[in-house]
Amino acid sequence: MDQYIRSQLLSAVNNNDNEKLTKTYQKIKSEGHKGSAESLSPDLFVICAESAITINLVRNYDLIEEALTFYLALKPKENQFLARSYLCHAHLHKPASTRDLDKLEKCSGYILKTIDFGKQNSRYYFLVVNASILFWKLARPFLVLQSIHHVVNTLGAIVKALTAIDDHNKKWLLNVSVSYIESLYKNEQSDLATKETQAAIKLAKSKCPEQLSEIICKLSNYGLVSNSDMTNLPLNLQIIYETNTLKSKLRSTEMDSAKISKTVGNITKKILDGKGKGDLDPDTSNDLLLEVLLIALQYRLPDLAQKCLDGLQKPFTDVNFDFRVKFAEADLCVKNLGDDEQSYKKSILTVRMKSISNCQETLVASMKHCDSSTVQSGCVTLWNLCLPMLQHNLRHQIVAPLKLISKALEDLQSMLVLLRCQVHIELAKCYQDQQKLIEALENFNKALNLDPDGQYKEIIMYHMKCINLKTNLYKKPDTIEEKAGFLLEQAKSAKHAKTNLHPILLKVGEYLAPNTFNWGIKELGENSQNCASLMVLKDKITKYKEAKEKGTSEMNRLAEVNTHERFILWADVAKLARKEEVWDVALTASRFALWFEEQFSTPVPEEDPVPQRKSTPSRAGSIRSEKPQVKESKNKMSNLDKSNAILMAELNFIYAESLIFFMMQENISLGEGPKLPRQLVECEDELVRHIDYPQWEAYDAWIKEIQEECIEHFIKGGKQGMHLKEWWLVNN
Repeated sequence: MDQYIRSQLLSAVNNNDNEKLTKTYQKIKSEGHKGSAESLSPDLFVICAESAITINLVRNYDLIEEALTFYLALKPKENQFLARSYLCHAHLHKPASTRDLDKLEKCSGYILKTIDFGKQNSRYYFLVVNASILFWKLARPFLVLQSIHHVVNTLGAIVKALTAIDDHNKKWLLNVSVSYIESLYKNEQSDLATKETQAAIKLAKSKCPEQLSEIICKLSNYGLVSNSDMTNLPLNLQIIYETNTLKSKLRSTEMDSAKISKTVGNITKKILDGKGKGDLDPDTSNDLLLEVLLIALQYRLPDLAQKCLDGLQKPFTDVNFDFRVKFAEADLCVKNLGDDEQSYKKSILTVRMKSISNCQETLVASMKHCDSSTVQSGCVTLWNLCLPMLQHNLRHQIVAPLKLISKALEDLQSMLVLLRCQVHIELAKCYQDQQKLIEALENFNKALNLDPDGQYKEIIMYHMKCINLKTNLYKKPDTIEEKAGFLLEQAKSAKHAKTNLHPILLKVGEYLAPNTFNWGIKELGENSQNCASLMVLKDKITKYKEAKEKGTSEMNRLAEVNTHERFILWADVAKLARKEEVWDVALTASRFALWFEEQFSTPVPEEDPVPQRKSTPSRAGSIRSEKPQVKESKNKMSNLDKSNAILMAELNFIYAESLIFFMMQENISLGEGPKLPRQLVECEDELVRHIDYPQWEAYDAWIKEIQEECIEHFIKGGKQGMHLKEWWLVNN
């Protein structure tokens, strides 16, 4: 009977026949209920569970769980099948994303049980290796630098066990060791990480010298490799160490461009000299030059990048290398623009779009011919080229590149989860603009599942809520914020004339500030050039200041009510009003939004020098290189904080621009003094008689205050953009 059932299960797996598997399991279960030891081996329940996992884990989840329950109820012997049942349990608790910490804990528990069982007997050492490989697969979402600290204890136990059983596959042990070291580093256990690094390098030197370059490259990138570890190593490894140590220093400390240029130039010279003397073969020198070329591009050193490119020896023997060079050439075309790189002139945008197109074509070809690391490198390059185009009036041009990046990384199940998350967010925003709401929701959901630490959760949930308000037309909004959001989404999607849009935006403002918004708008409406008396000008000043004070009072009263959601709503109203040139609403809404400045802005130093641009421009914490950046400053802002700070800088510009249009309504340009109303100038005697009146002096002083306020907000927005290193903000 046992042999027959085993053959049936094997046949079901080979033919991927789920129906046959189910029938075989029913037979096992019926025999198992008889309770006779002669009728059935308990091990068959485990074999059946393993077969069900192979065919379809999700579809057979209940079957697997039941089979394992039956197996344990039969009180089996402590043999390999008991440990294999633990591995089946680990499968059942596979974490789908980095938010599944409970599943991770249960999965890790079963993996550790298997390891503890396997290492006690040399017959079962293979179970230790199998358990380590399975954990590597099941805990994959956590094996990225942003989340790897969650698996530090399990990885440590695996490394210890693999070392104890002295498994012959040292390459696998080194792979796990490197991930363990990364988890220690992320967990701020630097001393232990350094100790494990020394052990890993020693093992690689003696058993796997072919892995030394990869280990030194990865771990020196975190500053964990010391000069003593590099003793008696060949020139190529020393250059790898110098290159990645430079990367580590550049992330942790500020270096001026001259010093970076000198250091990169010295490394380039060392490679070219080594190549000339024959110390480096052509393939090795090419690999090293490409790595330095990428650093030169990242830190905007196009001359050095071109020197590295010219030093490459052709033809290239490796197709992956050829494609990586093409990606670098596309990036170099943009970097050659120099200070104009961040400009939004038509000619500059044409160059950028051409580079994006070239990079896009190369990425499509690389997906057919190259390995995963090359494809990921192309995705990062294309993303960085697209970053300055992620503004509402430009992003429609890069929908195709974003879709390509998304598909390429998804097909690879790439570990660049933060990049994947950001791409899906931007793609969803593009679909929102095009009113493709189902596609937008799909991408926001994907972004939510890929968000490693919930950095973008609040932003994503806000956009999803807006889409749901727009799609659920027959559901009545419950809260004030939902009512305002519902109207705002209608205003965004409909094709309104300004005259029709104005009352909708007024209604949104009325929901958010019922006592003061419309009153404040009304006080902005009267043109002082139509005033027949200077007393009217005085009243206008009084009402304008009262509107500001009452607005502040109402915001103070509502201070604890859904603070962040209201801030985003006010900002959206201001941005939409500015886009449609509804300037009175833009002015009032941006003023209300700026009330949140203390909560959602970032402090800018008093003397904030123009920082050296160290990498490609980013938006809200974007990935700037194909390797994650770690060991960030404790004062480093989260992506949500940075997104809020960027929004606040934009609001400063909108407010300042709205003040200019308000002054134009008064027939005054920025930097000019006020002119007497036409009605008062008609009589020369009236002009002489009124020019020294206190009302006119008050009006003149008020206009100067507004002009100073306007300039102040332009400067503040510019400083915030510089402080955040968001050059598109400053240029705008």
